[in-house]
Amino acid sequence: MIIRNRGDVWRLAIGSAASNTGNWAATVALALVVYARTGSTVWLSASFLFTQVPSALAAPLSGMIADRLDRKRTMIICDLLGAAAYAAMAVTGSPLGLITLGAVAALLHSPFGPASRAAVPNLAGDGDLAWANGTLAAASNAGQLAGPALGGVLYAVAGAGGAFAANAISFASTTVSASPPTRATTGMTP
Repeated sequence: MIIRNRGDVWRLAIGSAASNTGNWAATVALALVVYARTGSTVWLSASFLFTQVPSALAAPLSGMIADRLDRKRTMIICDLLGAAAYAAMAVTGSPLGLITLGAVAALLHSPFGPASRAAVPNLAGDGDLAWANGTLAAASNAGQLAGPALGGVLYAVAGAGGAFAANAISFASTTVSASPPTRATTGMTP
């Protein structure tokens, strides 16, 4: 029998809120720095397009990864790869390099969402499933709400590099706090 408790869901919710906050902060900082360096609305549009489209195009593959591989391990690997890409963005100056790294970060992190959503039934019992889904949705929405404001503040205070570094830290910190994956909590396919 799988032992389920709300602590696992709370950890996933906190990680989701931190990750979404960091992602949206980095998205805003990327747009601001690209526009500041180019003065071009075309480049500004490209920053949004090329950091959002890769995960949409990779959605079918991301879903297959979430269904076939250990979900917790997938989430940890996605966070580590995302942290590396955002750390590289923190030291990159050219708009093209920033947009390219942003697209790579989005692509590498795309399996995280399907893996985390697919793991929810394994983390919460039938009686807590509605609560778990609601808690995770609220955490995700909180990150989407707080992230853009934080991105503007970080850009004003520490520049785009500061926002990218903060996002890399948010990815890495949620990974460090995770415990080793187990078959019972991840839905790993044999």
